[in-house]
Amino acid sequence: MPLGFNQANNIKNVTLDVRDDLVYYNEKSYPAGYFAAEVLNVSYEQQFLLTGEANNVTTLYQTFLFGDESLRKKTLPVFLDAAVTLRKHLSAVVPFNLTSDDLDVRMINMLLSEDFLHYLDDNEEYLSFFCSFFNSLFRTPFAISNFALIITEFTDKYLSALKKRDENHFVVAAHDFFNNEYVKMTIKDTEEIGAAPFTSSPALRSAVIFARNPKRDKEMMFVTRIFFDSYMDFFVYDLINGLSHGHAPSKCQCCGRYFLTTTGHSPKYCNGMAPQNPTMTCRQYGARQGQKEDNPNHPIYRLFSTRTNTIRKHAERKKIDAETRAAALELAREYRDKALMDREYFLNGYAQDMELENIYAEAKKRLI
Repeated sequence: MPLGFNQANNIKNVTLDVRDDLVYYNEKSYPAGYFAAEVLNVSYEQQFLLTGEANNVTTLYQTFLFGDESLRKKTLPVFLDAAVTLRKHLSAVVPFNLTSDDLDVRMINMLLSEDFLHYLDDNEEYLSFFCSFFNSLFRTPFAISNFALIITEFTDKYLSALKKRDENHFVVAAHDFFNNEYVKMTIKDTEEIGAAPFTSSPALRSAVIFARNPKRDKEMMFVTRIFFDSYMDFFVYDLINGLSHGHAPSKCQCCGRYFLTTTGHSPKYCNGMAPQNPTMTCRQYGARQGQKEDNPNHPIYRLFSTRTNTIRKHAERKKIDAETRAAALELAREYRDKALMDREYFLNGYAQDMELENIYAEAKKRLI
């Protein structure tokens, strides 16, 4: 039995297996704090869409639940469509993007079928499950929105200012943040603006299970399995668990996305693709920009500046046409970027490729 086996994660319940500084979700491992960091990347537009749909589902749910049989039948198709739509849109955000929505959609179709309508009045256990399921569905978008609201502030104002990123400094930052009067008021406001208020004390249940050791396949190990009844509890626990292992969210200074740091360092950039240059990661692009800012006299940039200035002058004097100029400048940029990322090329190929004759010859080949 692998770690994360048989968890049956769905809209109503979420389960994590926890071992050391890793968590296991649907048999895949993630560093502690991964989900808390990723949910910060749900855009305001996505949050607005999801909470708007959740409000619609809430209204239909109340009409359906407290109406008579005739009203229920009339509301049924609209309620069904709204609930399925909301669940499918949740599939675009973490952690729902890591699992299929089939089970939840099948459950919605069963609960909102005409064959089961009479159970709402005749079966107390069925009614309890019905209410629990749909409460989870329309509260989850607010859990995402309210968690992101609070923890974005924590990340941007408190964690980003730390000189050291370890458990001790994270605990101090969390203590200061959650005892700030403004933060207390903001958290209090989440009780009014959504159905899933933020909490710094997640509720959970746990059990000890045994599973296969992922590093030594023939060995077994004890693992803590944690059960959550709400996604707010899930996100907050993952954040705190990550902080306890020295993991914390950070905002990339290149693309603006949040990512998880897992060392004591304070990296400025993530490993995603840089929007400024899709052929580079943010870390590569940031390193290049840093070299440019910190080392304006670096030989790579010195040669690049000399060649590009000459190419522009040749174009002004009509020695080369506009198309050759553009192709030559693009080649020079490519050679520069390659030299910045490949020391061997910088030492043994960069200067030769940057000779004007070679640049013009290659540019003309591209224009053929």
